[in-house]
Amino acid sequence: MVRVGLGGAQHGAYSTNGGADWTPLAGTPVGNAGGAAVAVSADGGTVVWTPSGQRPFCSANHGSAWAAASGLPADTAVVADRSAANTFYALTGGTLYASTDGGRNFAGEVALGPVDGVERAHRAL
Repeated sequence: MVRVGLGGAQHGAYSTNGGADWTPLAGTPVGNAGGAAVAVSADGGTVVWTPSGQRPFCSANHGSAWAAASGLPADTAVVADRSAANTFYALTGGTLYASTDGGRNFAGEVALGPVDGVERAHRAL
């Protein structure tokens, strides 16, 4: 699990035991990052955080380093696929975007397949 918000010096934290204990993320993607949206991959290894007014950023090392995601506009919330660890989705402006490289690059109008793709996108969003 992962959480983000404003308050004190800690703006984000992750848990590997269902929320019983929390460890602060090592850093934030931008100064004074807070609120907005955050997603964690199915295997818990990647965090994608969209700070307010920013585009999404991804980290594969609990926040030690962040990389701006490409292909998405600012303030786009990202959700993780529940079963595919490197897959994330975003829906903005009527376009479904997907990333299959851990949230680093998103492509719009993804061809997901008629039944499985729509169902998978609905579960993720």
